[in-house]
Amino acid sequence: LDRILFPGDSAGMCINRNLVLATPPPFNLQLFLSSLEKMKKLEPAYIAYTHFGMYEADDLLEKAKKKALSWSEMARNAKELDELKRTLFEEDEEVRDFSKFYEGSKIMKEWVDIGLEGILESVKK
Repeated sequence: LDRILFPGDSAGMCINRNLVLATPPPFNLQLFLSSLEKMKKLEPAYIAYTHFGMYEADDLLEKAKKKALSWSEMARNAKELDELKRTLFEEDEEVRDFSKFYEGSKIMKEWVDIGLEGILESVKK
């Protein structure tokens, strides 16, 4: 195998190609998007996620970009964290599927909440 990208958490977390973002505070949307563009230019064949496996790169970086933009828009429209979580679960099937994987893990639930707080803080500035 070659052309493997090891992005840390900067390209999200992925389970069975269900992608969720890792966006703890302080989250900077423009910096996040810029980092994704740099990763795309490397033309990876595979992405080795810090959490939950390695996958063919295909459209995963573009998917992360689209999610960052849509999640940020949802955060702009949300008044608080619980409202953002409800909206994400209603509108993002991958979030629902991903959550089934960690439903028994208090640590993962807290990590997702911290990430969503990062998005909320970034759009409320």
